[in-house]
Amino acid sequence: KNLAIVESALKPVAKSRASAVGLWQFMYYTGKMYNLNVTSYVDERRDPVKATEAACQYLGDLYKMYDNWELALAAYNSGPGNVNKAIRYSGGRKNYWEIYRYLPRETRGYVPAFIAVNYVMHYYKEHGIAPIKPPYLYHQIDTTMVTSNLDLAFFSESLGVPIEELEALNPELKTDVVPGAVEPYPLKMPYKASQLYASIKDSLKTQYRKENPEIVAYKEIDQYITHRVRRGEVLGTIASRYGVSVSNIRNWNRLRSNMIRTGQNLVIYKKQRVAVTATNEQLAKKETVTETKKTEAPTKAIADNNTKEQSFKYYTVQPGDTLWGIAQKLEGVSVEKLKSLNDLSNAKRLKPGQKLKISERI
Repeated sequence: KNLAIVESALKPVAKSRASAVGLWQFMYYTGKMYNLNVTSYVDERRDPVKATEAACQYLGDLYKMYDNWELALAAYNSGPGNVNKAIRYSGGRKNYWEIYRYLPRETRGYVPAFIAVNYVMHYYKEHGIAPIKPPYLYHQIDTTMVTSNLDLAFFSESLGVPIEELEALNPELKTDVVPGAVEPYPLKMPYKASQLYASIKDSLKTQYRKENPEIVAYKEIDQYITHRVRRGEVLGTIASRYGVSVSNIRNWNRLRSNMIRTGQNLVIYKKQRVAVTATNEQLAKKETVTETKKTEAPTKAIADNNTKEQSFKYYTVQPGDTLWGIAQKLEGVSVEKLKSLNDLSNAKRLKPGQKLKISERI
């Protein structure tokens, strides 16, 4: 518990300059090793429960490696590689204070900071420090399984819960969209609101679909990553980590045998569900929806409207887009201009598939 204070000051959405994220400041690949998934909608490194379970497993693995909690903490901060290097430079010593001067500067302050936080948390009364009362206690929160794509603003308006509270209770959501269409999504909300939702959820879904003619559909695409082989790894462990077969890895990388070498780059393909947008009418006719990848040039999401009544240039919002990000992609477009052209008061309420005007009337 006290280590999380050192890591993030107990802020689930904290992000470091090195792109470590969440309560426990997991890097992307370390999070993946401990089953913390990151998608267009959700970053499980920001989920307090899942990230804490992953951090406990990671710390346990590090303790097995060093049989010393101070070294395990140092490795959690800077990685086992830096700790192993410090042990070698110190002549093989395995005491934190004896390898202290060989560690990175940040790590030299990390264990002392942990000791200081432990002191403060145990002796806060003696220093006139008082804890802040949380807005909700655990028994006042319930988890509701959402089975369609709805946004937090809709929940907020329908159930009378401030959107800021829903965002605070579900910090893993990267946008205001609750992605329940593919599989039920566990949304946390105040207990009374969850009881109300249970009684009116069917009517709410109908109402939401009427108000939002563009709904989210999904299709599976092949996405690949590059895995750099570490010392001691074999194809079997790598295949197990990514949920693929050894034969697939061999085929993808044209390997003649199971022999691999440290530092070798391997291509790994995985099926991933990607959100695409279509109107109800298109879905009913089973028309093909073309997936626009995030890596494609932003101009491919821009369409010219040739009618006299609506002669604007448009940008189609992609999963994970923000106004700031869109403004950075497009030349001559600012956040304020996007807000003005599209009458946007709340920049957080962008929805995948939404069309934004990006230029004045021609």
